Amino acid sequence: MTPFALLWFLTLPLSAFFAPLLAGSRGTPTKTHIALALLLLLVGGIGDVQRLAEQHALHRWQPVEARVVRSEAGRRPHGWRFEYEYRIGDTTFRGSRYTLAPYFRSRRGTQALLAKYPVGQPLTVFVDSKAPEASVVYGKPHYALPLAGALLHTLLAVGLARGWLRTPEQARASR
Repeated sequence: MTPFALLWFLTLPLSAFFAPLLAGSRGTPTKTHIALALLLLLVGGIGDVQRLAEQHALHRWQPVEARVVRSEAGRRPHGWRFEYEYRIGDTTFRGSRYTLAPYFRSRRGTQALLAKYPVGQPLTVFVDSKAPEASVVYGKPHYALPLAGALLHTLLAVGLARGWLRTPEQARASR
């Protein structure tokens, strides 16, 4: 996961927290709340568009035969070190991505992946025809998280607008 993708992912719970706070807060939102909400909306909106585009692009990725060259438990309890090789024309590429969607493993899930993908195991990977160095094992698009992110960021925008547009009389009445 890229640093920006991780930052986007962190905007999700923060947006869920700030949306109702801004919409129903007592008084008008502080400048700090507004600045944080705008930052969350900026990073969140860019991330939503990137994640949706990334998932949509999987439709044009092509299946290619590959072979597992590394599959072992990582240093962390649920870690998995995984690599595969595939050829496009005369060029051999190495990849290590299992999916483009966030993928959280349990200890049992990691053990299942180790058993399913031992070294030497043939498998099919999906390769971006425009950038053949980009590949993934599980190439089915997943729109749930990016759409949930877009919904949370929309709710944050509505909460911000509601709090920002609250009149002083409404603010005093809510105290």
